Amino acid sequence: MLIGGGVMAWNGYRTTFTEDQDLGGADTRLRRINARTGQAGYIAKGIAIGVLGILLGVAALTFDPQRANGLDSALKTLREQPYGVFLLVAVGVGIACYGVFCFLDARYHRVG
Repeated sequence: MLIGGGVMAWNGYRTTFTEDQDLGGADTRLRRINARTGQAGYIAKGIAIGVLGILLGVAALTFDPQRANGLDSALKTLREQPYGVFLLVAVGVGIACYGVFCFLDARYHRVG
């Protein structure tokens, strides 16, 4: 999970997700929105999944299955960190950006 989250955040940083899209008919503004919402979304989702991976690893190392709950627990752990509310808001905005990107991807995803 930690590696998967890292890969997702890295792909967001490098904008490799646009390789699966056909944006030939889209205007420049829509391309920019697609790239920025995809970047923010992939990075935020990667962070959330990475924190979940850390929690799963800690649960495995301490033999405490109660510490491995799910994404809600990962987000609560983020909230409990210093400046956690700001981190949680940033991840929330990023996940909302991912939702916008998913709508754009549904329209412009390259098929076949």
